[in-house]
Amino acid sequence: MCGDPCAEFATLLHAQLYVVLWHSIDCNLAVYFLAIAPMVQCAKGLAQNPRDPSAVSQWRGANHQVLCQLVYCTVSD
Repeated sequence: MCGDPCAEFATLLHAQLYVVLWHSIDCNLAVYFLAIAPMVQCAKGLAQNPRDPSAVSQWRGANHQVLCQLVYCTVSD
């Protein structure tokens, strides 16, 4: 990574939120917001210490949960 890790993670998070919100038009918003909140918290921890393997793992796990919600919603529609 180059530059400020916090700014880079904020940019990635913004892009992911855009995708989630775009798909949530056809899905239950509550499900997404329940999945997004932990991802945001994990992203904060990762931005504070991007080399912490535990923070990386937690963020990836939270990210996976959001993606699973997208796939479930897309398949179930």
